[in-house]
Amino acid sequence: MATSSILALIAGLALGLLGLALVRRSWIRRQGSHLYLMIAGWVLMLASVWPFVLALGPDLGVTAAFIAPMLGAMGVMIRGMTRPVAAPALRTALVSTEASRPRWLASLRTLSVAALAGPVSLGVTLIASIALFRLTQSLSWDMADSLFTALVVAPLAWAGLAVVCALEAPLRWRTAALIGLSLVFALIALALPPSVS
Repeated sequence: MATSSILALIAGLALGLLGLALVRRSWIRRQGSHLYLMIAGWVLMLASVWPFVLALGPDLGVTAAFIAPMLGAMGVMIRGMTRPVAAPALRTALVSTEASRPRWLASLRTLSVAALAGPVSLGVTLIASIALFRLTQSLSWDMADSLFTALVVAPLAWAGLAVVCALEAPLRWRTAALIGLSLVFALIALALPPSVS
């Protein structure tokens, strides 16, 4: 591999991890420059795609660009799930209600949320990517452009769905939302032709 490609990979990796760090910092510190940190983090993660594309080509480059931030985000999530966190004072009533529940029920709820944010959201994202790919093909896009669009949208959509699944909302609502999205995207994918020659 050429030296320029190695430097591009290092630059892309640094941009992606720095963007992830800024997004995490914006979530931890919700006052002041929270919004600016969040925007800067996402801009850096999106900008990290181009050095990877220059080094590895469009298909492999886009995929590799999101691997490092995704692995880092999974590490942060696993670390956060294994550490107890003090509850805010405003949620005292909710905490007391949850404390009265059996421990196994609380554990089951935690596993359900993890399943929704992980494999279930990934499945919905894959169905959405197939629907998007078929939609762009039906619009007579070039195959490379369709693949590039699907590869860019897939990790962003998975990240967005994972965040939505972790929000404070009834579990049945989150489950129903994912089922509804998967059905809509599946119907779109089935209604469109697999490919256009």
